[in-house]
Amino acid sequence: MKELTMEEKMTLLIEINSLLATIPDYQLAMSESEMEYYHIFITDKGYIDRLYLEYGEISDKFLGKTRKEAIQSLAHNWIFMYGEDLFAAKLYWSWEKKLSQIDKFKHFCAYCDSYIYKT
Repeated sequence: MKELTMEEKMTLLIEINSLLATIPDYQLAMSESEMEYYHIFITDKGYIDRLYLEYGEISDKFLGKTRKEAIQSLAHNWIFMYGEDLFAAKLYWSWEKKLSQIDKFKHFCAYCDSYIYKT
């Protein structure tokens, strides 16, 4: 298992932000300071993000077998955590105004994922 260096994480960050830039009207890029907190490892099974929890607990989150899958996973996580409130309001059509917040969020994630996971 090898942890990515800061230089390798910055290269990954450029690829993540390039992927996020493919989403029309989406304007939130992942910052360098945010990437500093990720502990990304490459193992024989793929990429993992290691979370250090309270009281010495460790949790590994599988990001993907390949670099591309890891980039997609990190981009999706970024959108899921920070994206909806900053997304362009013009993407909410009139029929969506009747939807619940949960349904609006599901629609938002599906819209973004259609760009993130396209091949």
